[in-house]
Order: sequence, then structure tokens, then C-alpha cells
Amino acid sequence: MKTVIVGGSKILLAFMLIAMCAIGGVLAWLKFGIRPFDRLNAQTMALADSDPDKALAQYAKVFEAADEAKISVQDRSKLYLEYGRLLANHGKVQEGIEASTKSMNLSRSSWRGITEAAAISEIAESRLKLWPERKITQNDVKELMIAADIHPGRTEEGDVWFWPMYDEDLGRMQMYLGDYAGALASLEKSVERFKTIPNSLWGLEAAQGYYLEALVRQGKYAEANKKFVEYYTSLPADADKTKLQARYRQALEAADNKDPGYFERMKELLRQKKFVELDQAIGSLQKDKTVFAEGNPVRGLFYAALESLNKEDFDSVWMERIGLAREWVKANPKSAPAKIVLARLLSSYAWKARGGGWANNVSENGWKVFGERLAECKAVLDQVKDRPAEWYTAMQRCALGQGWDKKDYDAMVNEGLKRYPDYDSIVFLKCYWLQPRWNGQEGEFEKYLATVADKRGGGAGDALYARACWYLDASTIHNVLGQTSASWPRVKSGLEYIIKTNPQSFLAKGMLSILAVEVNDLKTAAGAFNTPQNNGK
Repeated sequence: MKTVIVGGSKILLAFMLIAMCAIGGVLAWLKFGIRPFDRLNAQTMALADSDPDKALAQYAKVFEAADEAKISVQDRSKLYLEYGRLLANHGKVQEGIEASTKSMNLSRSSWRGITEAAAISEIAESRLKLWPERKITQNDVKELMIAADIHPGRTEEGDVWFWPMYDEDLGRMQMYLGDYAGALASLEKSVERFKTIPNSLWGLEAAQGYYLEALVRQGKYAEANKKFVEYYTSLPADADKTKLQARYRQALEAADNKDPGYFERMKELLRQKKFVELDQAIGSLQKDKTVFAEGNPVRGLFYAALESLNKEDFDSVWMERIGLAREWVKANPKSAPAKIVLARLLSSYAWKARGGGWANNVSENGWKVFGERLAECKAVLDQVKDRPAEWYTAMQRCALGQGWDKKDYDAMVNEGLKRYPDYDSIVFLKCYWLQPRWNGQEGEFEKYLATVADKRGGGAGDALYARACWYLDASTIHNVLGQTSASWPRVKSGLEYIIKTNPQSFLAKGMLSILAVEVNDLKTAAGAFNTPQNNGK
């Protein structure tokens, strides 16, 4: 027995030595056998989400390494596909289309299949990012459909994401062309396919949101709302559901918008450096006393249009827009709107560097850049002598980042409310300032909001209360009624008052539904559009 055990030990030792040699060989191959191109390309792709600017800068070396390694046509096609995706996802959309087109052509020249189909789909997705400035055409639809023809199959293992994304892109194109029957059919396919993929709630919510948009664009508001409640309540309880809410809210906001081309016109004026026309545009809006259902004056469109960048965009995209705003200030040093636009951009650019997470997750360099950009923001605002209402909200954003003393912050807010008592955005931003994660205690924002709403009194006071919660839910907190002790009965009363005084606002009715489902008041949510103004739709 003893001899057998010893013999067995020798055999076990031999197997262990063989395994160690095999592992050592694999490690050596990983260290020395992989081409420099493969190692660098994998590292660059890993950076795409965490540090896209660094990934972009590194791609020059990746392409150089690809040339040295003499990679295959198919590998080069995949390289251009990933490069194009990075560009398009972070603000350089036209350049992304060009790179994805190279990917498509390379794949087409060697082997038609998954890579070419993915490149075609990426081109379509990028074109949709340019909408509405770049109109979708029937030819775009035909080009996208080529991807379905050349793809190996709808059940191809390892490529489960292609088809739901393809159906979503096709549905969106059909929707923007007015083919609503085709759009709903395609988007329904996308929804059903996303349901079969684990960990794909983000995609499911997006597809559902576009389905709602297709209904809203047809004027089928009650049907869209019924579908929204169905979608919302069917999602897992722990899902954040913000993507679904955002798409529904944006579709209704577009339905309310009486001038859908305004954003594009203002951005084009800035791009063309027509600074006199920009000052004239905001000057005419200053005389317009229109206030939208959410409580923002019509001139808010002007500032929103010129600040509308994504935090995911490359630094170079932000610097281009900030550079144009600097030129505007230089061309007209007395223009308060020019300085407010520049300050708002600098503030948003600062938060881009910091990130929206908790303080202990911010890097040392993130804090440094954050502070520098906010310091310039404040310096620009300090130069404004005659302070319009928007100056105060711009300074509130700056003050939040700079961590102002409460006494100084309240003094600035009180000055703004004294000069502009009906400019409710100042109240909304103070409610955010008073969140426990920033400068308040549990229940403090609710107490402050109740006080200012009571001071206004009546239905108008309830409307102010509802609009503040609307702002927090849509812009920052999400599920505000679930995460705070804000009063749903008062929010509901305020929204009903807003709907009564703004009977043509589909967005106000949608917000009643969105906030109602958050507290499981499904009866109110379901009936949000049951009003005479819907003409039975």
C-alpha cells in the first residue's frame, strides 16, 4: 500500500510538472508571442469607455503597429470599425462614419459577412445621431437593409446584439420618414429580441422608448401612455428605468415644441460666428413672457441650445464650442448672454472632468481640472454687471461645484429671487443644492420647497412644488418621490393645476403619468391623458 501511494504521488507530481510547463508556455506566449499590435489594440479598446480621449490619442500608434504587423484585410476592417465607433460615440460623428465606411469597404473586398454587416449598422447608428440636422432618407434605409441580407443569420451565436440593434435603427429611420406602421413593427421586434438577452435592460428600455416616440409622433398620446405604464410596470423592480422615462419625456417635449428647428439655428449661428445675430436672438426672447409647462421661460431654449453637448464627447469637441463662446465674448464684451453661455459651458466642462459620482471616486487630476474650470467660470460671471435671471442659475451651478459657504450661497439666491421672483429655476437649483449628497440634511429640501410654495399659495404654489420635483426627477435624482419625502398628493395637485392652465401641453400630462407610476398610483397614471383636449386620440 505504501508503494502504491508513493507511485501515485510520482504520477501526480509528473502531471503537475506538465501543467506548470503548459501554463508557463501560455504565459510566455502571451508576453512574447502576441504581436505588439494585438496587445496595443486590446489596451486601446479597453480605454474606449473609461478614457475615450486617451484611447483616441493612442489610435495613431495602433494604426502604426497594424502596418508593421501587416494585419489581414479582415483585421484591418475590424480595426476601422472599432475606431469609427469610438469617434461616433464621443462627438466626432462624421469622422466616425468615414472610418466605419472604410471598415465596410475593406470587409466587402475580402469576405462579406458579420464585420461588413456591423459596419453598415454602425454607419446607420451614426447617421441617426446626426438627426434632425441631417435628415434620414429612403436611401439610408436601403443601405441599412443590406446588412440584414449579408449577415450569416439571426441566431448566430456570439452576435446576439446585432439584430435587436438593427431592428431598432431600422425602426427609428422608418419613424423619421413617417412610415409609422413599419417603425412600430421593427421596434416591436427589437423589444422582443432584447427581452431574450441577459443583462440588456439598457437596450430594452431604449427600444421601448423609441416605440413610445413612434406613437407620440402619430398623435396617439393616450395609446403611448398606456404602453408606457405597461412597460414601466413590467420592468424589474430594481431597474432604474431612467432610459425609458427619458425617451418618453423627450418625445412629449418634442410634441410640445412649436419651433423644432430652433436648436439647430442657434448652433449654426454660433458655428458661423454670427455673434450680432445671437445677441439679437436672445434680445427678442427676453421680451417674450412665455413660460413652458415645466416652468422654464422661453428664453431658456437659447441657453440650452448653445450648451447642448454630451459629457461623453471628446475634450476637443467641448473645446471647440468653448472657443466659439470665447470669441463671442471678445467680439462683444458687453454681452451678458455671451458670458453666461461661456460660463455655463465651463461649468458643464468642469463636471465632465469630475464625473457625477461620489467625491471619493474622483481622481486627483479630476479635482484639479474641475477646480480650474470652475474658477474661470466664476471669473467670467463676475464680469457681468447687469445680471439677468440666467446669471443666477449659472452662478448656482458654479457655487455647487466650488462648495460655497451656505451663507454666501443663500445671499446670492435671495438676491436673485428678489429681483426675479417668478424665475423658478432658481428655486429648482436650490432644491438640488439642498440634497443630502451636497449641502443639505434629510428632509431639508422638502421643507424649503414647501415654504416657498406656501408663500406663493394656492394652485400656483402647488404648481411650483410639482415643477421642482419634476425638475429633480428629470434632471438629477430620478424617482424623486421614491428617494425623498416629497409629497405625492401635493405634486399631483400641482400637476393637475399645470395641466388645467396649460391644456395643450402633452409633456405636463406625461409627467403626471411618469411621477404617478413611481409611487404606484397606476389609476392616475393610466388616466393622465383622459382629457377633452386629446380629441379622442
